[in-house]
Formats: sequence, structure tokens, C-alpha cells
Amino acid sequence: GHTSSEEFLSSIDSTFPTNVDVFCFQELFYSDTARWLTEELLKCYDHVISDVGICSFTNRWALNSGLLLASKHPILAAEFRPFKVKAKTDVICAKGVLMVKLHLGTRDGQDVVGYVASTHLQAYQGKQPIQKAQLTLMQTWIQEFLLTTKAGNETVAVDVVCGDFNFDNMSPGYKTSW
Repeated sequence: GHTSSEEFLSSIDSTFPTNVDVFCFQELFYSDTARWLTEELLKCYDHVISDVGICSFTNRWALNSGLLLASKHPILAAEFRPFKVKAKTDVICAKGVLMVKLHLGTRDGQDVVGYVASTHLQAYQGKQPIQKAQLTLMQTWIQEFLLTTKAGNETVAVDVVCGDFNFDNMSPGYKTSW
């Protein structure tokens, strides 16, 4: 018979819009769910990266990064950098930033590329400025990734950062943090 996990996954509508070139997901901490979603995405997207951030006793991560990126465009380079600055329950997660360089096509004989960085920042940081530290690290890492992967004859058409930033300007807990 079916397990409750299989029943739940089969009840999810996995129809993806055809006009979206790149999907970035966060909070896919469980490999079973990430594998299922990857299988579904591969029906429409030729390039998928998931399950980044190795769980081990050495790094004390019980959960991976939860990040998944699916693209219709070929992935030319990818790098994951984990946050070392974190607190509370996030210490067991490999949260960080997944940086990807995509080949979008050619224009006037030059390769056109795009950069996408997907992240999942500290949840419930409290009074500690952890999210600011993570954003600062991200800015440095993304710049380094661009500098080490961009060829001189390439045109960058897109450079975007997305993710679960875990803050807003409305919640009482975040008004004092920022």
C-alpha cells in the first residue's frame, strides 16, 4: 500500500508554467521530497541542482541547504557556500547561497549569460544581527563567483538574487532588527 508520504506527494499539483525559465525553491530539506520534485521538474526543465550542502557529523548539519534550482538554460557553473554565522535551530541546517551561471544564448557572436543566486537566510534571528552578516557574506561571495566565472567576451543579461530572506518590514520582530 501507499505510505502517507507517497499519498501526500501524489496529491500535489506539479504543473509548472511554461513561460518560466528558472525556478528557485527553498526549504526542501528532505531528500525524498527534493528527489520527487526534481523528477517532476525534469519533465520541463533540463537542468536541476538540488540537495546541496552535505550532511555529516563533521559539519554537524542534520539537514541540507533546502535549495533547489531548475533551469531551461544550460548551467555553466555552480557553487554553494554555506553560512557559518547562524543561531538557534538553523545551526543544524546547511543554509547558504547557491550561485549559478546560465548560458542564455548568443547575440552578435557573443555568449549571453545570466547569474542567479538563491538563498535561505537565518530564521528568527532575535536581537543578533545574523541576517545582516549573511547578506554581507552573500554580497562578497556573489561578486567572487561572478569574477571567477565570467569570461571577457560574455554579456551578462541577468543578475538576480532570490530566496527566503526571513524578514519583512511589517512584522513587529523585524522592525527593530533593521
